[in-house]
Amino acid sequence: MSTLELLNKIAPNNVKRSRVEIVRDMYLEYRLTMIQKKAIESFIFEPTEEQALKAVEITPKACFFIRHVVSDEKIVANVSEWIKQGHVNNMYIRTIVSNNGLKDLRTLLLQSPCKYEVGKYMKRILLEKKLKR
Repeated sequence: MSTLELLNKIAPNNVKRSRVEIVRDMYLEYRLTMIQKKAIESFIFEPTEEQALKAVEITPKACFFIRHVVSDEKIVANVSEWIKQGHVNNMYIRTIVSNNGLKDLRTLLLQSPCKYEVGKYMKRILLEKKLKR
């Protein structure tokens, strides 16, 4: 898949706004940091499966962009493997659990082999929210 094909799927051509503005608005909407933006941009300019998985390894928010190239099953398999091996930190799992846009990924992870670890983090985050109130 070429970069133009990927941009057509991520940010469809709009007469009133350019693709750059649409992608910039997506960055703002998903509240991406500079490191996350660089990971996603490296995928956008080289849309391969390897780059997609590298972007997801840096941030789970990359799923918003890479779902057009990599299947959900492959994403879930890789993320669950990283969680089991301990390659991801608490913030990575917290992002998956607390971000409503990643609800599909969260439900798929709860059905995967790492469901115990994700469920444990979900319980901890819900408990922290209750204690803050």
